[in-house]
Amino acid sequence: MSFGYALERPQARGGQENLTCNILIHHDLFPLVNQFLDEIQVKAHTIHLLMNNESSEKDKIRRKVIRLRNYVSSI
Repeated sequence: MSFGYALERPQARGGQENLTCNILIHHDLFPLVNQFLDEIQVKAHTIHLLMNNESSEKDKIRRKVIRLRNYVSSI
């Protein structure tokens, strides 16, 4: 599963920095995990917003990423 985002960065070429969040899932488990795609996408989007608005809050971002990983693992 991949979620692509563009972060607003005036100093970057074109004013944006591209970011991709990849979640690797074993082929056999993909149909199960895919049922939760909407919820996973919301969680990934909150990480994107946090990175875009509060990029200096690295611990907060790291905790959100860990929570997303734990959520997918718990499925």
